[in-house]
Amino acid sequence: MTTRQSSNSRGVDLERRLKAASIKVDRSLPEGCRNLYKVRGVNKDNSCTQPLEKVLASIGDSLTASEEVYRYRDQVVIDEGDRLTPVMNQNQIVKNASSIFANYMICEKPGHEDRPPTQFPLSNSLLELALNSKPIRSSLPRIKYYSKKPIFDADHNFCSGGYYPESEILVHSNLIESEILDHVDLSQPVSDLPPHLSRLLSNFCFRSQADKVNVIATFLTGIQPQSFIVEGKPLMAIDANQSGVGKTTLARGIGKVIDGDDPEIIDYIEEDRELRNAVCATIRDYPGSLILIDNAKNKRGAPISSSFIESRSTAPMLSIRILHQSRNYKRPNDLIWMLTMNDTKTSPDLARRALPIRLYYEGDPHRREFDGADPLGYAERYRKEILMELIGMVLRWISNGCTRGNYKHRFTKWAEVIGGILDANNIQGFLGNIDEAAEAFDSELDGLRSLAEAAVAYGHPYSTMGGIR
Repeated sequence: MTTRQSSNSRGVDLERRLKAASIKVDRSLPEGCRNLYKVRGVNKDNSCTQPLEKVLASIGDSLTASEEVYRYRDQVVIDEGDRLTPVMNQNQIVKNASSIFANYMICEKPGHEDRPPTQFPLSNSLLELALNSKPIRSSLPRIKYYSKKPIFDADHNFCSGGYYPESEILVHSNLIESEILDHVDLSQPVSDLPPHLSRLLSNFCFRSQADKVNVIATFLTGIQPQSFIVEGKPLMAIDANQSGVGKTTLARGIGKVIDGDDPEIIDYIEEDRELRNAVCATIRDYPGSLILIDNAKNKRGAPISSSFIESRSTAPMLSIRILHQSRNYKRPNDLIWMLTMNDTKTSPDLARRALPIRLYYEGDPHRREFDGADPLGYAERYRKEILMELIGMVLRWISNGCTRGNYKHRFTKWAEVIGGILDANNIQGFLGNIDEAAEAFDSELDGLRSLAEAAVAYGHPYSTMGGIR
């Protein structure tokens, strides 16, 4: 026998269904709103209605699913698309972490038919607990190197933008790979410097062609930061015969191209401990890839000798004691170290570790008239084009089989790779100033030269004249 529903009960059922539909509409997200990941099992007072490990696993899943949360050095950071925002430094959460993570997930306490669910952001204490959880921390992708320009990894793979899990590189750049490749014509032979690089360097008074080419070598080193960490790379020593010639401007121009910003300038300090503290404070907070130690000189004209620069500038791993703390700041040495000076002698160790870039001008440099654009303004305005020219040089070398050059330097791999790239682009003169610069820089060689000159002048190598015995 068929049971018929009364009109009254049908009306009640229809009312119930309409109410349920109305609640569903009220609780649904309007078009354009984000559907945030929901963490359940948490009360507003941070107590958990589910096992803590289950709650933490849920938070970990949401972090991984976002594909925007990374480990970077001793931090946890969020990829904002054009910058990295730290949310945890060492093991401490930042103050506004709760509001930052509310862009990715929220806590939700289930409601009932007549009561909507309760939603609220995760507390800082729960986030700190989650990000210090070993399973969650280890599950986050790691950034080994962060760059604001396209670069090449250690295997010469081109990284133009985004995250590269194989090499653990994250690149933020407004250069599009297709645009770069369209700009580079590998089929055409190269007969001269690319135009923008040539224009940028045209107003600097280099002592020789080799000094100019060594600047290009510095640029090429900067777009291959992972390639020379283990075997090392030289300290870039920019020397001028007098002040006002443009050594610091050249270093700043290199920084504007490589990092897109002025490098932090560290004044040279004779006392190694003070210099170490200044360098450590700078690189801990500065996202750039250049260390610029400016205007190196000692009182009474003594040679520059710094065991800190000698050891740290070429070491594979940096480990520097943090001032007023009982721990060291550690990171791979993917930085370019630069030292500027005016006709200054250095210790033999510094001289052997250096790539010399020498400027020379006769007369008053303040009366000098420049032919072209301001180098710093030009580097900033045409950074994109200069980077494409440098990338094109490396791509041409790769297309030719990555043939290494036959160049000798303390840092063999660096000299062979950079020399090979320059050879592939028909740029001659690389390291052609090494012997001459070594004689000019090296204080011991200078002393021997003076001794020899005195011996010749007095006709006997053991003359007692002038204090020589």
